[in-house]
Order: sequence, then structure tokens, then C-alpha cells
Amino acid sequence: MMHRAMLLLLLFLAGAAPLNFGHGPMARSRAHASRLTAPVCARPGSNIVMSNVAALELEGGEDEGNATLLQRPLVFIFGLGYTGTATARVLAASGCDVVGSCRRTSLASAAQGAGGIRVVTFDENGLSADGRAALEEATHVLSTIPPTLPPGASADPVLQDAGVLLGERIRSGQLRWVGYLSTTSVYGDHQGAWVDETSPTRAPVRVRLGVEAAWSALAAGHDSAAVAIFRLAGIYGPGRSALDTLRRKGIDGATGAGAGNPTSRVHVDDIAGAVAAALRASCSGVYNLADLRPAPRNEVMQFCAELIGGGASLAPPPVLDDPLEACERSQRRGQESKRVDGGKLRRELGYEYAYPDYVAGLTAIAEGERARANTVSDVTDVVITSPVL
Repeated sequence: MMHRAMLLLLLFLAGAAPLNFGHGPMARSRAHASRLTAPVCARPGSNIVMSNVAALELEGGEDEGNATLLQRPLVFIFGLGYTGTATARVLAASGCDVVGSCRRTSLASAAQGAGGIRVVTFDENGLSADGRAALEEATHVLSTIPPTLPPGASADPVLQDAGVLLGERIRSGQLRWVGYLSTTSVYGDHQGAWVDETSPTRAPVRVRLGVEAAWSALAAGHDSAAVAIFRLAGIYGPGRSALDTLRRKGIDGATGAGAGNPTSRVHVDDIAGAVAAALRASCSGVYNLADLRPAPRNEVMQFCAELIGGGASLAPPPVLDDPLEACERSQRRGQESKRVDGGKLRRELGYEYAYPDYVAGLTAIAEGERARANTVSDVTDVVITSPVL
């Protein structure tokens, strides 16, 4: 049976105009026209599906016969972690060449296993020679790497190492789009009220805000490039969801302080789809990425308990390795409460989330887990019942 996400995106893609990987003001104005629709792609094992798009569209004028094949997009992703790898898979499936960085070469094989992704090293010594060569050819760049402490000019490791090169590429007109993954924690506590991209931010996150400003400044005065800042709500997905937390900690350990406060979250596949859509449309500015239904953690955990069969399946809370650190995290959760509005990107691009709330996302994760378990069980049965020759 076709997944819910596949249905949504296939309906969304019906009648879509050819996608444009061009650049400049004309490209961005077309990106916001009603005839352009955006979400992309697919990754193996994902519920996100997208047709394989060719980067072919008229760059100007009305003579369609003069349409020329534009340069195939080369996307460089700093940080092939959980979200970075999901986004890389989406972009590779949509017809982009993708290069991504890992801290250690030992991590490269897992990232390369995503398919169609070339991996380079970016560690404490900076970007490797082959990585810098790839960056010099990139048409689009995405950074998923958080800032370091203490604050200052070196707070962002990517800008510290490659900021000059990125600026040169933008000024030359060869780097068309830059994206940076930030966090909705920049809004701080709003006592459960809704926040959007215009809401005030809070001083305790000045490091992250400073880095956002530094990325935005890269394209200042250059219409040929766009910079988009994505503020992500709590990320979840297969292997990293409330289901996993519940199994590790039990219902009591998984809630704790602040569990009744509303919390916004977003599925990793929706981050990947939304970022890829914004990249292709050359979106610029700040965008919140959060689903449509903020909910307190205790509500989500109760739903997870029902999904996995109730309390009998739950593990007891583990002994904490660092009780002080855990206490501080709980205090922060208890002190911050807000509902994040992620409607701006949906309005501008018409992008519809595959998982509009935690019910849809966690149900899909649980169904995927059961399907994999059944597959393993079927294989085991075949092995056990096969005659010995």
C-alpha cells in the first residue's frame, strides 16, 4: 500500500512546472511564482518520494526553443550527520551531484552507503584537499554543523575554515545558494505562546544568532546568491524518536521536568524535503521548520506507550551516568515553553509536510519497525525450516 507521504507528494507534484536551478533575481522571482512547486525526492527506506528532475528550463525570454541545459547542480553539505545525510539522499535522488563532509574517514563508508554521495573529510585540521576542490566547484552549499564555544569569530568552524572561499564564490556568481541549519531555541521561553520568524529572540543564544548573522552576511550586496537560515524544532525520525527514548528510560524517565509544556518537533524527512525544496527555489531569509501540532512530551510519550503495546514493553529507567548534566537539561526543558509556527515556508512554496504531527510521524516509524521485524522473522523461519542437504 502506498505510503501517506508518497500520496501527498505525488499529488503535490502533479502539474508541476520544470524546476529551475538557475540563479539571480529572475530565478528567485520565478521560484515564488504560483507555477513553481517544490518538494523533492526520495531516500532509500524513506517515505519521501520525488521524481528525478532534470535541471532544464529557459533562463530568460519567451522562445522555448532556445532553452539550454543548465549546469548540473553540485551541492556541498558540511556535516553528514543524521539530518545532513537525510538531506543528501534527497538531493542525490533529485538529480544533484552531492558532496558531503564527515569528521572521520571511518564515518565515510556509512554516508557513502546512502547512494550517490561523495564523502570528504572536515575535522580539526580543516577541510581536506579534495573537499576544498569540491567546494570550489559547488553551486549550492548547506551547513548542518553547530557553532563551537566560546563565542567569537571562530564560533562557526565552517566559516572559520572556508568563509573566505565561500565569499569569493558568491562574489564570482558561481555559488548560487547557501543554507544553514539553526535551531528554534533562539526564541527562548515564550510561556507557551506561538512564535514565528518575526518573534523576539533571547540573549542566552547569542552565539547561535551571531553565526546566523555571519552566514546571512555572506551574500550581502550580491543578488546572484541567496542565503536561507532554517530554524529547526526538535528533530525526530527512525532510530531517534520518542519511541527509542521510551524504550531506554521507561515512562517516568522519559518525561520528568517540563513534560507538560508544549514542544514543537519536526520529522527528519520533512527537514530534508523542505530544505531541498527551498534550495531549488533559491529561497532566502529565515524559516522555521516545525510540524503543525506542538504537544507536551508526556502526551507524546503516552501515545508511544500505546504504539508499542503499553507499559509491559517498557524498560526501567537506567542509572544516569551524569546526574548533574541530566538535571540541568531537565531544568532547561522546564524553563522553556513555546509553540513554533512553521507556516512561512509552506505558504511560500506550497510545501506540505509528509508528517504534519507526531501521530503521523511516530505511527510511520512504528510501522516501519514492525515491517523490518517481520522481514527478519520471515528470513529466520526460512533458514530454520530449510532442509539440511
